[in-house]
Amino acid sequence: MKHTKKEFIIISGELSTNTPAVNEQRTRCLQSNLDDLGVKYVACFGQYKGDREKSFLVYLEHYNGYDEEFFSTMAENFNQDCILYRDKYDDVYFIWSTHREKTDKKLAEITPLKASRVEAYTYFYGVDRYWGLV
Repeated sequence: MKHTKKEFIIISGELSTNTPAVNEQRTRCLQSNLDDLGVKYVACFGQYKGDREKSFLVYLEHYNGYDEEFFSTMAENFNQDCILYRDKYDDVYFIWSTHREKTDKKLAEITPLKASRVEAYTYFYGVDRYWGLV
């Protein structure tokens, strides 16, 4: 099986139970951690389980030891349920601290209308596009 996709994860530092000010502080802390690692990332926002949150799409750099397991541990430090991981074969997983679950869906561009009707989506500011599991 040939791979053609870049591997990435989507991670957030926010929690729905926090105030906006606390979530902003957590987002800045997560972004600072990513900057310190020197990884390539894109700031975005999304919705997960009905809650809107700022997040980051982070390109994986296995040669530096920054793989999905590394970022799953980082997500635990922010009390996150899980991260979304897309592998080089275009397969999508939710990764929790105890296990990973492969979804039969693919991450694909969706319309704003469809984004308003799904449980989870990601919006990329710079390119003005929504992505969701379809």
